[in-house]
Amino acid sequence: MPLTGEQREQIEECILDLHFTAQKYIDTEKDVHKKLLEVNVQEAIELLETLKENMKDDDKIYDYKMHMLMPFHIHELCKIRDEANEFTGDEQ
Repeated sequence: MPLTGEQREQIEECILDLHFTAQKYIDTEKDVHKKLLEVNVQEAIELLETLKENMKDDDKIYDYKMHMLMPFHIHELCKIRDEANEFTGDEQ
């Protein structure tokens, strides 16, 4: 079963939040914006988990995935950088 209108709105709001916080973090590199990005990524993952059955047959699934890719990628790159800094003892 495809997504309902309300579920689409949830995903689209989630995407907007992800892009906003990713952009803020890129612009400022402040810890608060990094934390907001982490929270938004976690919320997006939880939302996708709850809607995954309905999304299987949805015609916009690939659009949603593409729009979420960049913020998820930034989040993962931050984690990799933080792990590398912990390993080497460097600060950001």
